This record gives sequence, structure tokens and C-alpha cells, in this order.
Amino acid sequence: MKMNRPTYSKNVASKYLKAIVWGTLFSGIVCAVMLFIAAFILVKAGFVPENAVSVVTMLISCFSVFAGSYIASRTIGQKGMLVGFCVGLIMFLIVMTVSLYLTGETLTALTLTKAAIMT
Repeated sequence: MKMNRPTYSKNVASKYLKAIVWGTLFSGIVCAVMLFIAAFILVKAGFVPENAVSVVTMLISCFSVFAGSYIASRTIGQKGMLVGFCVGLIMFLIVMTVSLYLTGETLTALTLTKAAIMT
């Protein structure tokens, strides 16, 4: 007797994975473009307090994660909170890895705050 295995689970998983990947890519592109524009504006402004730079980068990161999560949720059409959380978590891990590599900082309470805001 042959057992019938459900084949829909593979299709559902690939559908979610595709939406999360596209959302993360869109989020990364939006983040890079907005950071480029913000850097250009801040350089043209001249004197900018250091605290303003961290606030601007955090706002840009949050907006890009929102945009990527929205695209991923609209792509999948269901379970938007789960898909958006996955996009936010992946983007946080990417941003954290790059910032730790470039600045050499350690993990702090501020890092956990950024994780809570982005996801």
C-alpha cells in the first residue's frame, strides 16, 4: 500500500521563503538608497551632532524594514505579522553583523533596543 504524502507543504514553505527573501532584498535596497541620500544631506549640512546621525540611521532602518515587510506581506497575502517579523529579524541580523564588523563594538543594551524596534 502506497502512502500519500502531502505535497502542499513544500509549496507553502517555498512561497513563504520567496516572500521573505524578496521583502528582505527590497528592505536592503530601500535602506541603502535612503542611507546614501541621508549621508549626502548630512554632509551638505556641515556640522551635525553625533546623536543625530544615530537617530537618522535608526529611523531609516525602521522605515526600510517596514517597507520590506509590507512588500513581503502583500506578496504572500496571509500571516503578515509572521512574515514581517522574519524580514525584520533578518534585516536586524544583517545590520548588526555589518556594524559589528565595521565598528568593532560589542553587543550592548542599545543593540537589544535596536532589535526590538526593528522586529
